[in-house]
Amino acid sequence: GLEGLAARCFYQIIAEKCYRYRFPRAIEVLNYPILSLIEKQPGIPEDSCRFLYTGTIVDSRGAFLHSKIPSYVSGVDVHLFGRFAPGLKDRLAQEMGHPSLHLEGTSEYMPFEEILGTYRRHQWRAGLAIFPSDCVYGDRELTKFFEYMALGVPIICSDFPAWKALVEKLGVGICVDPDSPESIGEAVRFFRDHPQEAQKMGDRAYRLAHEGFSWQSQARNLKELYASILEPGQD
Repeated sequence: GLEGLAARCFYQIIAEKCYRYRFPRAIEVLNYPILSLIEKQPGIPEDSCRFLYTGTIVDSRGAFLHSKIPSYVSGVDVHLFGRFAPGLKDRLAQEMGHPSLHLEGTSEYMPFEEILGTYRRHQWRAGLAIFPSDCVYGDRELTKFFEYMALGVPIICSDFPAWKALVEKLGVGICVDPDSPESIGEAVRFFRDHPQEAQKMGDRAYRLAHEGFSWQSQARNLKELYASILEPGQD
């Protein structure tokens, strides 16, 4: 088709690994974070147990799954911070209202500087990304994974194959069945009851983020592509 014809005529850049099957000759410039912007938290506290989700807050990104956690796991606080779909913040407060559920943000654009402020506001036990089983993001590595890793916290996310290949293979978190409150609860309780294990995973996540999941590494790919385009004699 037209897309395939264009792909043969232009330099190709992809920002997601999942596009590789469509553009096998493309250069990857992945959406990894600028690590210098994210401060590693001092440590995972044992006297509080806070779980965090940041970003766009909609049903397809786990808004209801995350909001239900305090209703069946005691002794934890869940914070959702970001841009809410219109009307969703009030709906979550009414339907899922719980003293340990904290809904922070508005339906307006949320500058990344405010997300960074949230990362610094508390010390977190783990970062959440439990998306519904029918979501369309399961083949993509979420940028928030690498933000959580740079922060030095482990991850709890859905058990999509691409996510398991990253999170569980690297040993930086736990993947759960999003259709099973028992599976979600087991992971949350594990981090609640084992702060030292959470710390070990968080330290590993931080180290791996700085070894291979930074924007600096992707900037090199982009510079090399520019150099190949500008080099005399290139087609």
